[in-house]
Amino acid sequence: MQIKAGPRERFFNEGGDCIPPFTDSSWRGCCLNRDRFDATMIPRFLFEALVAATGTPEISVYFYTPEDSPALGVAANWAAFRAVASRPANQSLEHVICGASGNWAVLCELDIVVVGASPDVAARIDKELEQHGTSLKQMTIWDYPDLLSQDLRYAYMRAVVGLEPSGAP
Repeated sequence: MQIKAGPRERFFNEGGDCIPPFTDSSWRGCCLNRDRFDATMIPRFLFEALVAATGTPEISVYFYTPEDSPALGVAANWAAFRAVASRPANQSLEHVICGASGNWAVLCELDIVVVGASPDVAARIDKELEQHGTSLKQMTIWDYPDLLSQDLRYAYMRAVVGLEPSGAP
């Protein structure tokens, strides 16, 4: 019997130094300071850019609470997502958002939010974000201005945004 990996294990590399940050080393995305957001852990304009870029009609949200199962088939709009994420029973320190396509995912952790997507989806997200004067890389720099330094503490984030060659420091 084969055990199906959960979305966290399916999309995010959390072994060793976590580089490459995604299980598909071609992916790129952004890192955000989780403390800037409410229970959704993501800014509305980024959520809407992701939905517009992917054309997904619904999303799945996997909460890491002991008693609740994932919220599957949530309408891919801000109001529906916010309602699910804001339910007291769903408020966990971590959750994963993804679509059925498997070409994007968002990991919301205690300290950081990591958005990842295939190269074509990331490019479409960046195109949507242009309307807000930003990009996936720029959003990371806003929250982590030292990202562009060679400080090894930022190697993971540089790999997420695609600044590290082949995803390795």
